[in-house]
Amino acid sequence: MKRSLTIAFIALLAGCSSPQSPEITSSKNIGFDVPDTIDLGEVRVGTLKDTTILFRNIGSDTILILSQRFSDSEFKVINSTQLLIDPRDSERVQFQFLPRIMGPVVCWDTIQTLYRTYVVVLRGTVIPFTSLANLSVIDTINFGVIKAGTTKDTSILFKNTGSDTLQIMSQQFSNSAFKLSKASQNLLTIPPGASQSVSIQFSPSDTSQATGFDTIHTAYKTYIIELQGNAIPFSSIFKSAPSVISISLSGVIGTPGRDGSPYTFLFSYEEPVDLSHDVDSSYSFYGSTGGGDVDSRGEQVDGWSTTTYIVTTIDANLIIRNLSVQFEYSYSRRGGFDDFSASKFLKLHDIALTKNGNLYVGTISSPSLSEVVDSISVVDNCPQDGTAPGYYDFSPPFNSLVGYTDSAKLSIIIK
Repeated sequence: MKRSLTIAFIALLAGCSSPQSPEITSSKNIGFDVPDTIDLGEVRVGTLKDTTILFRNIGSDTILILSQRFSDSEFKVINSTQLLIDPRDSERVQFQFLPRIMGPVVCWDTIQTLYRTYVVVLRGTVIPFTSLANLSVIDTINFGVIKAGTTKDTSILFKNTGSDTLQIMSQQFSNSAFKLSKASQNLLTIPPGASQSVSIQFSPSDTSQATGFDTIHTAYKTYIIELQGNAIPFSSIFKSAPSVISISLSGVIGTPGRDGSPYTFLFSYEEPVDLSHDVDSSYSFYGSTGGGDVDSRGEQVDGWSTTTYIVTTIDANLIIRNLSVQFEYSYSRRGGFDDFSASKFLKLHDIALTKNGNLYVGTISSPSLSEVVDSISVVDNCPQDGTAPGYYDFSPPFNSLVGYTDSAKLSIIIK
C-alpha cells in the first residue's frame, strides 16, 4: 500500500451576477504565531514520534483555540485540543505520529480559533523499522580452572546503550557445562541506558577443557558470548565431586525388648558429603531427623528424634580403612517418660570401593556378623515402667543375642 496525496483546487469563477458576501472582520487585536511547516524527519514504521508545537499569542487580546483536526488519522493531539492563551503568553501542544506504512508523509493540522483558521503543514518520511536498542556485553568469559563436579558463578553486565528498550527473549548454551545461575534471567527487559547483572554458572562433570557459546536472542538481533573453562580432578581419590554417601547395615539383631522378644535393628543412612581432601583423611558426617504426634488441641503428645554420626577414612586407592557409626534414638511421651537408645558399630576391616558409572560402591556380605561388625552397644535410658536404665555391650561372637541371625551385609555407596 502506498501513500497518496490528493489536492483539490476550487476555482472561483469571476463575472457571476450574484452579489458578493461582505467579509467578516473583527476589531480584536489577534496575534497568533505558529510555524507554517514542521519537518518530522525520518520515522520508523510502527513507532511513535512525539512532537511539540509552540503556540504563541503576540497580540493584546486572548486567543481561544476551539479545535485541531489532522488530515491524516495517524496523527493525534495528546493534550487538550482546546486552549485559552493570554496575551504575550504561549502554550506547548503535543501530538503523536504513529505511521503504519512506509513512504513520504504530508499532513495538515487545521487549527480553529474563535476568529480565524490556521494551517500547519507536517512533513516527514516513514522508513523501515530498525531497532535502536543495543546490547553491550563482553565477548568472552573465562572461568579459569575448577574441580570437576563443583560449580563457579560469574556475574557479567548486560547494558543497553541504545535508545529503544532492549528485550532479551532467550539465552541458549551450546555446552551443558554452562548455564544461567538463575533461570529467571532468561527473559529480560532493559530500558535505554540501563544495565542488568546476569550470572552464568560453570559446572563441569568431567576433567577436561570446556568451551561453549551463550547465544543471546533479542527481539531484533542476536549476540554471542564465548565461554571457556577447565576442570581438574576433584581430588586424588575422586575425579568428580561426590554429593551423597549412603551406608546401610542389615542382619544385626538388637537386645531383647521388655517383653523378652527380640527386635530387629536395621541401620540406614544417607547424607550430603564433602570429600574434597587431596590426601588420606578422616571424614566425618552427621545427620538428624525428628517428628512427633499432636493431639486435637495441637499440643505435642509424643516426639522422637534420630541422630547419626559417621567417621571413616578413605585412602587414595579407594579403600575404606575403618568406619565408625553411632546411632542415637530418643522417644518422649507426654507425662515425662522417655526412651533413649544409642548403638555403635565399628568396622575395622578394609572395604574396597569400586567405580560403577558415577557411583563408588563397597559391599560386604558375610555369613558371620563378627566379620562385619566389631562391636554393638545399646543404652536404654529412662524406661517407661520406671525401672533403672539398661546398658548392653556386645562383642564378637554375637550368637548370644536373642534372635541372632547368622548373616550380615554392609553396603556403602558414594555418589
